[in-house]
Parts: sequence; C-alpha cells; structure tokens
Amino acid sequence: MAHSSFLLRLLLMGVLSCLLPEAEARPVDFWCQPQIRAGWRASAVDMTDRMIDCQGEVAGPATQIQCPFVGINRLRWDNLTAIEKLSEVVSDLQVLQHGLEETHNQTVLNCQPLLKDITHHVKNSRIILQRSLQNATMEASLSPPQTCSGLSAALKRYEKLLQGKLELSVSGLCNKNTTDFISTGL
Repeated sequence: MAHSSFLLRLLLMGVLSCLLPEAEARPVDFWCQPQIRAGWRASAVDMTDRMIDCQGEVAGPATQIQCPFVGINRLRWDNLTAIEKLSEVVSDLQVLQHGLEETHNQTVLNCQPLLKDITHHVKNSRIILQRSLQNATMEASLSPPQTCSGLSAALKRYEKLLQGKLELSVSGLCNKNTTDFISTGL
C-alpha cells in the first residue's frame, strides 16, 4: 500500500509540473529519472496483479480492445529522431487510451475501478509525454492499431509499451546534451 501512495504522489508531481507554467521541472525531467520510470512501470505491473480481483471480467478474452502495436523495427526506429520516437509513443498511448475508454461500459462493476485506474495511468503517461512535445509537430504512429483480447492483454501491451518504445525513446533523449532539449523545446 505504501508503494501505491508513493506512486500517486509521484504521478501528482509529474502532472503538476506539466500544468504549472512557473514550475521549475520540465516534463522531460520527469522521464529522465530512471527510478521514476521504474516506479511507473512497477505501478503498471501492480495493476496486472490486481486483475486477480477482477474475476468474471466481462472485458475478457471475448472483448476486443483497440491496442497499439508495441513491437520495434530496430532499423526504422534507429533512423527516427528523438521527437519522432516520442511522438509515436504518444500516438500509441492515445490509441490505447481510446480503446480502454470504449471498454468502460462493457466491464462488470467489480472491474470498473481497475479499468478506470489503468485508463488514468495511460492518460497521464500520454499527457506528460505530450507536454514534452508541445512545441513539436506530432506525427501519428506508422503502425496501424491492433486488437487485444480482453483487459489483461491490453494491460500487458501497455507494460510492453513502457518497457520497450518508451524506455528506448526516453533513455536516448535523456542521454543527449541539454542544449538538444532547448533546441527542441523540451
């Protein structure tokens, strides 16, 4: 439970740093801390563990949820700019958020709090990254949306997105010189 309150405070700090113009922190500062990214991924795993409490899930394998493609073609990925990579991750998060929101009315009552938490987590990830890109032109993901069979599969896809595309794009961005952040508006 203490882990959840830490993550809630961490999330609140990240969102507030994006929304308050006088705040010293930039959204990129939020993502450039390895322990913050690890905590963010851990909270997604915690939600997976909570799926056990969601028995009789109507949004089960028979329910199709729109999900992003989370695989990476390394040759294409390595040729993308940092902005293009983050833009693709934001687009993928938006696809997943939309798919989850469409599922809300198909889920039994005991699963709705978990679905709400997952949707909120995805939305906050998208907002923080989008704030990082506010001066850049957003580009849609080149990968078409796919379908996931049920809420568990959608959550696994989100975990893979955090561990894969997001981690690669952010770690590459955070390893760049600070002047690169200024020139891109980050």
